[in-house]
Amino acid sequence: MIEKNRIVYIIVAVLVAVTLIHVGYRLFRRDSTVPRFPGSQGERLETWNNMRRLALTDENISEFVDALLSSPTLPPPRGMAEVSFVSLTESHKTDAQEALVGFLMAYRENEPGTVYDYLANSRAPTQLPLDVKKSIQDIARQSGHSLPLETDAEAFLYLWSYLESNGIGWEFLLEGSGASCFWETNVPLTPEASIQLVLTDPALFGSITSRGHMFDGTLRLNEVLTRGNRVVFCDVFFVTELNKAKDHDFCAIGVRFWFDEAAKKWVPYTLALVTPEIRQDLQFPF
Repeated sequence: MIEKNRIVYIIVAVLVAVTLIHVGYRLFRRDSTVPRFPGSQGERLETWNNMRRLALTDENISEFVDALLSSPTLPPPRGMAEVSFVSLTESHKTDAQEALVGFLMAYRENEPGTVYDYLANSRAPTQLPLDVKKSIQDIARQSGHSLPLETDAEAFLYLWSYLESNGIGWEFLLEGSGASCFWETNVPLTPEASIQLVLTDPALFGSITSRGHMFDGTLRLNEVLTRGNRVVFCDVFFVTELNKAKDHDFCAIGVRFWFDEAAKKWVPYTLALVTPEIRQDLQFPF
């Protein structure tokens, strides 16, 4: 088990080399830009507990995303130029809605094939970087897996199984918990621009997991920013309640997308999850 855990951490580190992977138990830095639910952990949890639960139906997801995108209460990273939602092109707005609805629908059922299709195909075709794929193949061989995992889909599905993943494990969205922000930059991102910073508060929670998109869309983004080209980002925040298997725990979610001008699509970049207590059962590819 110790060896397997060590290998898991190595895999995760490879998959998200562009961002901080896992920040376990720690005290969060105080951040005056935290946009919602101030107060102690108990007050925050009470606020969430009193919010209406929304089942993850297609209709509820669509309406939740509409409300989230129209809520400009999430601050941009410090020093970044905010972009108003109304100033975006219609294609930007439409695809933002599709990207978020697709994200919620992909992860709601905890089915690896659906998640893979969303990450690798629907948000602009992309591939696993060769070193990531080779690492997964190496893990499979060391674990006695007999198939060669020749395709990206096979490698992704194997990793999902290897991590013993049950996905995020949502049961409900919390109505009114969503917020969003659009911003832009033409320089490579620094740690200070991490989406997890808007989820921090030293009095609240002791567990945050942050991971980057494991496909090579992230490499394209880095190349674009290195050339000094302008990129528009979309940050979103919302709160969920996990299912019975995960103790009906609350899970605050932060997701960052960037707009790929070549593909005309919002592409996933970073995912951050915050829970009141450390959870070891939130292991899944992104």
